[in-house]
Amino acid sequence: VAPGTYVVQFVTPADGYDRFTTANAAGDAVDSDANPLTGLTGQYTVASGEVVSTIDAGLLPIDLELTKSVDDNSPQVGSAVTFTLTLVNNNTGAGVSTATNVTVGDVLPAGLTFVSSSSPTYDSGTGVWTVGTLAPGASVTLDIVAIVTTGGTKTNYAQVTTAGQLDVDSTPNNNAGPTPVE
Repeated sequence: VAPGTYVVQFVTPADGYDRFTTANAAGDAVDSDANPLTGLTGQYTVASGEVVSTIDAGLLPIDLELTKSVDDNSPQVGSAVTFTLTLVNNNTGAGVSTATNVTVGDVLPAGLTFVSSSSPTYDSGTGVWTVGTLAPGASVTLDIVAIVTTGGTKTNYAQVTTAGQLDVDSTPNNNAGPTPVE
């Protein structure tokens, strides 16, 4: 570029990342040189022949956390049980981006028959709950009601199966069960 004074503007990509890391909070490896709201840097003066390669902007990941509970740990055959799933996009520390294209898998095991769910975006045939978009700090809840049709222990697990961004501490769809891992 020609010698002069410049301001660089970073734009978040169209794939869902919508927040930059904090500007100039630490070293270049962990912070951004861009204002987290505008994407603009401060002014940089460049001399003839000078190369400035340290201007950067980091993107914040998402932090999805899924919890699950059941209202009756020892149901009788013929009784109904309700599984409650809660998904949160944790907004701690420097914050997170909005999570997009989020789905959760929860297939009922043999011995449980689907009755209803609290969300029209849960497909009982595939066991996929289409969450879609989850803003920083937001949460959503899904209740699944099933009838117990056989005796014995049942293992029912759920996991985030897709997300449009990198998660800070887990990998979507990384476990075929029955015990999910972060």
